[in-house]
Amino acid sequence: MFTSSDSTVMAEAALVSTVAVPSGRPTSTVTSQLGPSAAASVKVNTSTPRDPPPSRVEAIKEGLSQAGFSSEVSDCIARSLRSSSSAIYQSRWRIFCDWCDGRQVDPVKAYIQLIADFLLSLFRDRSLAPGTVAGYRSALASIFSVLDRPEVGSSPSLSAMIRGFRLDQPRVRQLAPQWDLSFVLDSLTKAPFEPLGSASLKFITLKTVFLVALAPGRRGSEVHALSYFPSYLRWSRNFSAYSLCTDTGFFSQESVSWIFS
Repeated sequence: MFTSSDSTVMAEAALVSTVAVPSGRPTSTVTSQLGPSAAASVKVNTSTPRDPPPSRVEAIKEGLSQAGFSSEVSDCIARSLRSSSSAIYQSRWRIFCDWCDGRQVDPVKAYIQLIADFLLSLFRDRSLAPGTVAGYRSALASIFSVLDRPEVGSSPSLSAMIRGFRLDQPRVRQLAPQWDLSFVLDSLTKAPFEPLGSASLKFITLKTVFLVALAPGRRGSEVHALSYFPSYLRWSRNFSAYSLCTDTGFFSQESVSWIFS
């Protein structure tokens, strides 16, 4: 037969045991409010913040230290890295570290198959060009080669995979100009380029220079052969306009070279 005091203690203990700890909270201790005689605390393990990925130089030093090199030797080898490519390679190395962190893999100890998966994700998921993916491989190879792992830069499998990327996404050469030549030539027949009698010297010069630059070499020689002497001027009926004729005795540089060749 339990007394009233015993039942009170059991009830308080039951209440303490049913205190719930919300999941995902950063609280480390939950204390009951039942008084000093029934105080209880529950320990909760909080997750530590994720360390930032190591820099390119730090990764090389860490790998060399794990390989048995002294800190002085590691510093000397790290100083040999070219500073011209450090900024680009550092950004690409950080992207690789973030990718490895999502898979809980040490980037310094990444094996060749994992690097192949990383390059594939750059091409498919991030839609990077094959040349850019090859640049990421060069950035990783510059680090792993110092760590006595030259297979990243010389692996036939990675080279074949990048060639496959180029086949899947071939380079397209734009043979035709991006601008509409017919539209440009039609614009030259309108104001402020035409009529020539009322056009300013500025727009006449721009039009002439553009047409000469656009013309092939043979047509350019014909422009050079135009003469302003009176015998080569062709006037209109009312003498309001005239056109230039080519000098028949003019020889272009190409013609002189052909004659004396």
